[in-house]
Parts: sequence; structure tokens; C-alpha cells
Amino acid sequence: MNDSTSPSDLGPDAHGKRHSLAARMTGGQRGAVATVRLWDRADVVTTTAPPLFRSRRNVDLGKIPVGELVLGDWGPTPSEEVVLCRINPQLMEIHCHGGEQAVARIAESLRQIGVQWIDWQTLRHEEHGLLAAEWGEALAQASTSRTAAIVLKQQGRFQQVVDILRKQSERCTVPRGAENPRQSAERELIARLAELDRWSTFGRHLSRPWDVVLAGRTNVGKSSLINALVGFERSIVSDQPGTTRDVVTAETACAGWPIRFNDTAGLRSTVDALESEGIQRASERFSLGDARLLLFDVSQPIGQLELQLLQDYPDAIAVAHKSDLSIGCDLGQIPAALRVSSRTGQGVPELLTRIAETVVPELPPDDATFPLNSRQANLVARARRHAVESRWELVQQDLADLARGA
Repeated sequence: MNDSTSPSDLGPDAHGKRHSLAARMTGGQRGAVATVRLWDRADVVTTTAPPLFRSRRNVDLGKIPVGELVLGDWGPTPSEEVVLCRINPQLMEIHCHGGEQAVARIAESLRQIGVQWIDWQTLRHEEHGLLAAEWGEALAQASTSRTAAIVLKQQGRFQQVVDILRKQSERCTVPRGAENPRQSAERELIARLAELDRWSTFGRHLSRPWDVVLAGRTNVGKSSLINALVGFERSIVSDQPGTTRDVVTAETACAGWPIRFNDTAGLRSTVDALESEGIQRASERFSLGDARLLLFDVSQPIGQLELQLLQDYPDAIAVAHKSDLSIGCDLGQIPAALRVSSRTGQGVPELLTRIAETVVPELPPDDATFPLNSRQANLVARARRHAVESRWELVQQDLADLARGA
């Protein structure tokens, strides 16, 4: 089921004939119902003899009314029992048993008559255009109801804005003249691109988690804190220092935003090569987080390494951890730290609130439009840069790539 056709192979053949396309639209759960979407744009399925689909009511495939569900059998004996629904004259959905074998038999029968089997993202791209396909993919990957609701509001908006920007960019290439308000068109285009660029980080994270990285001295309780934040025993917790030698992750949601916590190796001086590599990875990962938690063990004196990290990353959230234990440090060195205990739950709700406010410090207006993936965000940023440099032909190319794919 992995030999899908690439998008570059989907155009007309040497005789100008367009291929029919099909894709599996659902996952591979055995107990569920699988859906195959078939776009018979070459009319090979409806004209094949003997027919691939045989209705229990003896209704010809080409005469099934749009929107009607029809029970029948698919393929040669032993056939697959399916429910077929015609979406429009060329588009239909085949619902069958969810196991791999049923879908594989339907896929093979389609391949034998010339239908190209592709992935669902490519099929959606072919049906609706690239931007609509990317919107559908972002919606499918949104992991919370809050992010999914925001993505839903974006349906069609980005395409409309890109179309407007392309028209504006054409005005910016017309020679200047007394009757040409080109200067105002240039300012408006730059402002629109800046607004899109402003919310690009937020838009990308609607379909992938924000990364929150924890750092601190060995045995400061990073794994225990992740368990408390996520609500279940996901990380490894041990009294032995150096237990976590690589990045360990766990996902949850804070205020409806998807969050991935990254538990890293404890920071300390060591001569062990493997452990040193883990500490180096932890330092590198800490610098790349969308938010950073710097943990201090309040039962122990504060070390210079933690204070140096706090100085290097003043935006990090300082956590005075193990606050249920006797204080063994000078809390005046970390006056803004949140006092948290993973064992008792003290400060955990407040920390979750602070994390949410850090990763999403500001919400876009309800009518805002923004990129939903890295491809869109990178092209918007590039078009904005070219617009500021008054390289309008390049802006036009960037916007064309944004609409069509590049």
C-alpha cells in the first residue's frame, strides 16, 4: 500500500488523456470502516466490463444517483462487500471493511484498469488545489478542539488573500505615472504580507505542538514534573542521577494548545562520554524550545550553571521545584521563580497557565488570516522580504509559488 503515485506523474499522458485517481482516506484500524475515494476522471471504472461494482439492487454504476448509498460487491469472487456513494458524476466513495486486505484488494482491482493509487493529501490537492489540500491536512492534524476550531475558520481565507495579493503585486510592476497609485499599492501589499507573517508561527503550531523544554541540574525532578503536568506516568523517574541520557517527550494540552514537553539530560560536569553527549543535546534542545522551563531544587544550594542559564535565557520560566521539602537554598537568587511540587501538586496549575501564556502570548483577531504550515510561512516571509526590497517580479513569483506549490 506504499507505492502511491507522486504528484508529478498525475498530468495527462502523451495523448492528452487524464488518469483516474484513488486514495485511501482513513487509517488502518482493523475494526473500523475504511473509505476509498475514487475520482474517475478518465471514466475507466464506469465503463469497465465486467463491472467492478455490482449493486444488490442491480443498479448500474453509472446510473447511481448522486448522494445515494448503495450496498453491493466489489471485484471478482470472492468479492468485497462495500457501500458506495456517488459524490458527483466523476467522484465516488467506497466504504469497506477497515482491514488492510480489503483495501488492498480494491486498490489492486483499480490499478489493473489503469487507476492511479495515490495518498489522500495528493488526491485532495488534485481535487481542490494545493491550498485547500493543505488546509485539510492542517485540520486533520489539529489535535485539540480549540486548534481545530481555529483551522476551520481559515477555510478558503488564505486562498482569497493570496488571490488579492497577486492582483496587488501586478499593480506594483506598472510604470509609475500621475494616474497610477502605485505607491499606495506597494504600501498596502507590504502591510498585508507583514500581517500574514506576524501570525505565521501561531498558524504553524495549530497542527503541531509547541515544544516546551525542561533543563536543570541532575536529579532536579524534570521527569517527575512532566508526569505531574501531563497527568500520568510517562517519563522515567529515578533517584539515580543521570537517568535521562537523551530527550524524552510527552504531549498534553494547556488551555487548549497542544504542548510537547521535552525532558532532557541533567546538566552537570561529567567525564562519561555517553552522558556528556546527552548533556550537550539537552543544552542544544533548550535553546530551540518555544518555551523553556529552568528547574531549581529548593532543597539544595543553587549552582552557578543554573544561574548562568537563567542569565543566558531571561525568557525562561524559572521553577523552584520540590517546594514541599525544606528550603536549602537562597530563594532571593531566583525571586521570580514559581514554587512547584510535583509530589503535592502545589503550583502545577499556575505553571500550566504560565506555559500557555508563554507559547501563545497574543491571539490573532477572529478575522485574521495566516499561514498554516512551513511552506506557506516561508513563502510569505520571502515575499515580504522581496516587497520591502521593491523586487516586485520576485514577489509575483513568490505568490505564484504560494498558490500553486514550489
